[in-house]
Amino acid sequence: YAANEGASVISLSFAGEGYDADLKKAIEYAHEKNAVVVVSASNDEENLDFASTYPAKFQMPHLLTITASTPTDELMEGSNWGKKTVAMLAPGEEISGIWGDQYDIGSGTSQAAAVVAGIAGLVRSANPSLTAADTVRILRASVRKVPGLEKSCQTGGIVDAYSAVVLARR
Repeated sequence: YAANEGASVISLSFAGEGYDADLKKAIEYAHEKNAVVVVSASNDEENLDFASTYPAKFQMPHLLTITASTPTDELMEGSNWGKKTVAMLAPGEEISGIWGDQYDIGSGTSQAAAVVAGIAGLVRSANPSLTAADTVRILRASVRKVPGLEKSCQTGGIVDAYSAVVLARR
């Protein structure tokens, strides 16, 4: 639905056990519509390289799987990780957001995925000619590397909004 309505960034903060062909088709369809898909890694304290958690395990050029970091740049306790499956970390601890009709504070990979989805939107607005795959490449290339995170994710770093927007404008 979101891809059909022209969404350029879609955030998926849910997880299920086992492969789902229909879910994969829907995410592939979002790629056809040039939408970035940001997925939460989930909060089971598992290595996704060995778990059967979807959509987090899908590897596609327009998709980013995100896990949560703490304010001290560590993997947030309870968050899933994976050197082969998780793209990067993003702030996920005590994040303000709307819940129903009021603001609340929440923690987890869903909040981290929402942060990255917002940054993906900033990147796409900084350079509207970018494809979804270009946007993902920029977000990956612009992370702030943090020693010790290289085993938690593919990029070894935390999303960096400023660096991503600067890179998008080049």
